[in-house]
Amino acid sequence: MKVKGSISSFLKMGVLSWDHFLLILFVGGQQLCDSGCTAADGCLELHPPRVVVRHGDPVSVNCTVSTDHSGMGWNAPVDEVPKTRGVQFLTWRVESLRIWELRPLCYANRPGKPLCIERLSVTVYKPPDSVSVSSVNSDSMVEGSQYQLKCEIQNIAPVHSLTAKWYKGDTLVHEDRDCVTEDGKCDSEKEPMSVASTLLITPSRADDGAEYSCGAELDLGPEGPQPPLAVKSTPLRVTVHYKPTINPIDTLLYVRRGHSAVLNCSAKGNPPPDIVWIFNGQRLPTQDGIYTISERDDEGNYTCSASNYVGIHEKRVRVIFTAAADGCLELHPPRVVVRHGDPVSVNCTVSTDHSAMGWAAPVDDVPITPGVQFLTWRVESLRIWDLRPLCYANRPGKAQCKERLSVTVYKPPDSVSFSSMNSADSMVEGSQYHLKCEIQNIAPVHSLTVKWYKGETLVHEDRDYVIEDRKSDREKAPVSVASTILITANRTTNRTDDKIQYICEAELDLGPEGPQPPLAVKSTPLRVAVHYKPTITPIVTELHVIRGKSDVLNCSAKGNPPPDIVWIFNGRRLPTQDGIYTISETDDEGKYTCRANNYVGIHEKTLRVIFTGMTLVS
Repeated sequence: MKVKGSISSFLKMGVLSWDHFLLILFVGGQQLCDSGCTAADGCLELHPPRVVVRHGDPVSVNCTVSTDHSGMGWNAPVDEVPKTRGVQFLTWRVESLRIWELRPLCYANRPGKPLCIERLSVTVYKPPDSVSVSSVNSDSMVEGSQYQLKCEIQNIAPVHSLTAKWYKGDTLVHEDRDCVTEDGKCDSEKEPMSVASTLLITPSRADDGAEYSCGAELDLGPEGPQPPLAVKSTPLRVTVHYKPTINPIDTLLYVRRGHSAVLNCSAKGNPPPDIVWIFNGQRLPTQDGIYTISERDDEGNYTCSASNYVGIHEKRVRVIFTAAADGCLELHPPRVVVRHGDPVSVNCTVSTDHSAMGWAAPVDDVPITPGVQFLTWRVESLRIWDLRPLCYANRPGKAQCKERLSVTVYKPPDSVSFSSMNSADSMVEGSQYHLKCEIQNIAPVHSLTVKWYKGETLVHEDRDYVIEDRKSDREKAPVSVASTILITANRTTNRTDDKIQYICEAELDLGPEGPQPPLAVKSTPLRVAVHYKPTITPIVTELHVIRGKSDVLNCSAKGNPPPDIVWIFNGRRLPTQDGIYTISETDDEGKYTCRANNYVGIHEKTLRVIFTGMTLVS
């Protein structure tokens, strides 16, 4: 059969497609083959066999024939090389490649033998015009709420080789190969497209000021740029608003009559909180968290209230007035912090004439004793939680000297443990879960800070915990405490939170008189298992198979639980073993789809199979 006109001219005009061109070769390729042929035997070799070229850059590939032939050439939609006799190689060369999809074909005619055909794999790529990150919901965020960050990648090709990488600071926190485009043709599109990737976060106060960025990475294989081409966005700085937390303060303040003292309260919050002292429901004139107690004030409970629009935190201080004196007694030390059940001793020294002195205490008091300059209050095993020992000295004709000892009795927790309140065994990526930390029998609770860690990183501090069905920060006897944190399950750099551990720590900061560093007890780590939809690892989008030979379609995917992987053609599930299906001569050309699925979701990628080296009939 004769073909009128130039095949290349039909290709250029768009009248003839490359698939139709192969059909012409199959039905009657008399222009390219002088006689009947069977399947080719690899008589052509391309150098290089695959090219990756930036759009607009030059490209050249040599085609070498290893057998006798009557002519060879290149068929291509741009700068084709016509059939040439008497040469052993031909070079296809383009000074500026501006076609996105092409499959150049080198051929050689052999009299009485199969036509030699070798197709060149060409990948044309383009870096993105821009990569940007924004918050979908709001410019400012509230601690514990969910927010979506959006990465927009403009005009990148080929999109099937793209990985969107999310960073928090310099730490990679998520990789996304499941791109979203306007028409959804992520797997097959070769021309530039605009892509969006999203990241779901639940910020804590520790994230205030954190910077999130997105990187667009094109992994084009060993023939592509090394390291892979990557373009990173300008960081998005996150502002997190959170309720105030009042810094630790003493819960007891002794004020001598006739003297003044200050109530000092500070708190951390965003926006910065309004801080005020309150007594009997009345707001007191407070300046920078300070209110000055004077002789006009009354004894009782004074409340520091720190508030912003996110929430309120309050702590109480009990003010006790003591009799006026001239400092005739001195305690060594003036304040003690003692573990429950441990010994304690304090000396009281008098610096003036007196008739007798003593200690008044609920345990091991020292009776009034004449003729001494100091007395020691000593307890071998202190087991009282709330006590205020008083040293006194009687002076004839003068006011009695009194000095009260500040005593803090502490106890480490019996246990620190935590669990997931929603699901005992697993979590689903993108969903929110409450973790609960339970601290059993700790004292004094007002000095407690609950710290949350993810791995070795501190992610949250809680001083506004729940105490046995009531709110209190004045308890001195042991109480049990519960603290909760809200997390969004997410796979990380390691692709899953399975290897990330959450830890809760109970820390008692008892001031300079207490243990140094502050006493801290950590829970046993909670290992989080996150279930997430599969992500298929990059696969080629085109596979050339020589007629008469077999080849494999290989697909792998990461998911939790491990996904079921199957190849599909024309809606029919193909026999797939470990993600592999073997293409044979009984199969057809066309689009083969790899599908990976588990109960969380499905991911699909499409590969186009093209048969080459077809039998020619004269």
